[in-house]
Amino acid sequence: MILSPDSGAPRYWGQRPRCQSSEGKEMKLKLCGADPLPKSVKIRRTARMITVVSMLCIVSVVTCKLVWLPDVIFNRLITLDDCRRPDIGLIVLQEYWNHSDFYTVRFIHFRPDGMNMLYILDGDSPKIWFAKIKAWPLVRELTFHGDGKLIGTYQWDVGRLVMPNGVAIQGTPFLRGRDDINPVTGPFRPGSFGGNRPPVGGP
Repeated sequence: MILSPDSGAPRYWGQRPRCQSSEGKEMKLKLCGADPLPKSVKIRRTARMITVVSMLCIVSVVTCKLVWLPDVIFNRLITLDDCRRPDIGLIVLQEYWNHSDFYTVRFIHFRPDGMNMLYILDGDSPKIWFAKIKAWPLVRELTFHGDGKLIGTYQWDVGRLVMPNGVAIQGTPFLRGRDDINPVTGPFRPGSFGGNRPPVGGP
């Protein structure tokens, strides 16, 4: 306990001193000698904080549109969609962070005759959040869609991939131990955003 120098009244340690007006009334929640901030300063500070938070939100949304940080940290191979039919076999659409220029999007065709083929749809793609494989049995084609856009058409009977710009691409044989690992960081850790998917190496 200490004595207040102005009034002689006892005051305890940790007790906040209060200013008194000329009438002897305490001024609430104000330290002695401290003037309140002008209202215009408070408004400017609030507007500045709102601007900073808004900018951070915009940057986060744009960044997540291109890259998802857990994919980079955990080096995940993500199965976007798959298609299984007796006349086609199994087709698995995948993406992974390639450590150089965004994502590599590919699919693997596990054919009924046992010949497995690998096709690269895009070597520098932004993050694909929603993907779909659509089968068109009458014309023996599959179409790949990423975030609502066509990213490739696959003629499964002849094994030819046609890109949206009309360029035709032939696949390469899928080899275990070569094509199911990342040449930069080693074996993938398979991951998926939901649902049970086929293993990385096929059925």
